Amino acid sequence: MARTGFRAILDLESLKQPFLGIRHYPAGGYEFRNGHSTKFPSIPVEEGETDIEAAYRVASERRTAGREAFGDGTSVVSAQAAVDAWGQGILALHRLRNLNKRACAEGASTPLESPSAEDVNELDLVLRLNIAQALLKLKQYECAVSHCDAALEINPRNVKALWRKAKAVWGLRCPGEALQALEDFLSVDPGNPAARAMLKEIEAEEQKRKAKRVGPGAALRTAPRPSQAPAANDAAEAMGASRATEPSETAKAPMWSCCRRKPKAT
Repeated sequence: MARTGFRAILDLESLKQPFLGIRHYPAGGYEFRNGHSTKFPSIPVEEGETDIEAAYRVASERRTAGREAFGDGTSVVSAQAAVDAWGQGILALHRLRNLNKRACAEGASTPLESPSAEDVNELDLVLRLNIAQALLKLKQYECAVSHCDAALEINPRNVKALWRKAKAVWGLRCPGEALQALEDFLSVDPGNPAARAMLKEIEAEEQKRKAKRVGPGAALRTAPRPSQAPAANDAAEAMGASRATEPSETAKAPMWSCCRRKPKAT
């Protein structure tokens, strides 16, 4: 039977943004991928378990289910199933954190031996990284960024989280944020060739955008214009030259008159 009267706690620090990547779906459930509802997982408390231990077990099971569904990552359908499974794992850990917070508020002081706080954070990190990878496969970049940010809250220097965030932000074609994400990544892994290649791609794209905004006639438009106020003598000379080149009255084309004869007087 479950240890219902046993209140054990974890030494878990509260997350600043615990709902990153967790959105309520209008028709019920939670939206981890666009337009799809993921149900909250069932978390039965088995014999000998606390409610916190049960939540951790279910989160671990959903991690395994998502990994099996994702496979080699080449199928869109597999990526969708993996997002749903890993999303349920994240929800189970969200419940774990809430249970732990409530137990602490109620004065529980008995430490829980397993899982440890490090185990919970590590599983949360893995689930966030995995779901971000699947969302990149689905080209749902905005959702992927949220889960990368959640992973970086747990571990600000995690290489996978930094790299996947850079890919997701560039997928949204936000060059400024992508450059910042790449700088953060390169501060941890400065020699990464893929990051260097993406950096060149962003810079080239920015040059194209700049040229398109400015246009091909920018040099002519921005060149200084000559003075439009000629000197008095120049004006006089110009007037004289124009008169000299004008044809005389006799040289002008003849004016044609009507050739209709007037009627004779009777």
